[in-house]
Amino acid sequence: MDLLLLNLFAFLRPILFIDIGTEVGGLSVFELAAIFLALMLFATLVYKMALKEKFYFSSIDMLILLFTLWCIGIYVAYPEDADINDVAKLIIPLWTFTVAKNVIKNRSQFLSLILLILIGFSIPLMLSGALIITGNGLDKINYWTDIARYKGVYSNPHNMGHNMAFVIMMVATYFSFSYNATDSKQQKLPIWKKFLLTLLILLATFCLYNSSVRTAILGLVIFLGMYLFFFNKKILLFGMAGTLVLAILFAPVIVPRFFNDFVMVSEGEWGKEKLGSGRIGLWTNTLKGFGDLPIDKILAGNGIGNREEGLSGRNLDTHSDILGMLEETGLVGFVLYMLLQIFIFKRILTMQDQVKYLYIAMFVAIFVMNLVSNSYISRFGMAQLFYLIMAYVEVPLPTKATKHISLDKRKEKNKLSLLQSRS
Repeated sequence: MDLLLLNLFAFLRPILFIDIGTEVGGLSVFELAAIFLALMLFATLVYKMALKEKFYFSSIDMLILLFTLWCIGIYVAYPEDADINDVAKLIIPLWTFTVAKNVIKNRSQFLSLILLILIGFSIPLMLSGALIITGNGLDKINYWTDIARYKGVYSNPHNMGHNMAFVIMMVATYFSFSYNATDSKQQKLPIWKKFLLTLLILLATFCLYNSSVRTAILGLVIFLGMYLFFFNKKILLFGMAGTLVLAILFAPVIVPRFFNDFVMVSEGEWGKEKLGSGRIGLWTNTLKGFGDLPIDKILAGNGIGNREEGLSGRNLDTHSDILGMLEETGLVGFVLYMLLQIFIFKRILTMQDQVKYLYIAMFVAIFVMNLVSNSYISRFGMAQLFYLIMAYVEVPLPTKATKHISLDKRKEKNKLSLLQSRS
């Protein structure tokens, strides 16, 4: 039952990103459905614990528990500065990690999970592609460049862009997990599956381009660069050379779409503070404003979900999920969250097979995106998928030594049975 629910969650979560424009209590209908699915998963885990089945709880889970208690505590202490919906959306994804690692039993189940995620993504991906091709799904047209920016079936271009980048990461993940963990020989994928995976990459790239989300592109470049560095340096070198040539040839198209702020600053139309969507100024103001807070707010933060002018009287949009974590949960919450990231990364480094390098590339790329923009922390769905995928690093898979011990015990049992039958 628990595996069935996890598979259902993996399939539905990408679909639940679709924006239908209906909200209940400040949450979209699909966000509520995602929360309900996550709570059902957690309920199955509690049920397993009640039955005294095997439950794996590590130092990572302890940090998740401590961070959860801290977030609930500061909400209770300062309810006027926080939003209960945002508190739930911050802590629920973390528990997806604990639940998933206790449900998944082997590599094959995880590979099936990745496939279900890709199948789920194919629905909003194809719908978004169709909307863009037909000139629909438009978010806005840039006043300075007259370039259209699309959102597809998503609530905004940023959600579509991050989803598309994640799709490409998941294709690479599925490909990597198709390797045999024992002899590192690639298992041949059927032609139809290769075709569908290629189609997903092409569609995702098309939608990502039309979303014009630079953070998602940056994260994808980091991921692919590190991934190819570990797995195929020859493709990486040729890819870099080819990308450089294409960038030079298509600069008149690429520069206005993705680097218009640099153009406007160089031409004297804008001040330097506008570079990078004004990030440097936002980050400087965030750190300065945080340092000016009273000691209790430095420790506990300005309140989870307190990003808009009105709750505290000043604009708290940091344009950085990492700085946002410091602003909203305080120094204590920030330290707990960063320790959680360090522990997960250390666990990745201890992985035994080649997928370790895939996870290093994915973790670093997503961390950078969280650092330079609002990405996989403030976006509830992306956070759920991130921790679902990260759960594999602590899935208690049987090691070769364990297999040998089990085999030896079986032999001893057979010998004992043989001796008893002879006597």
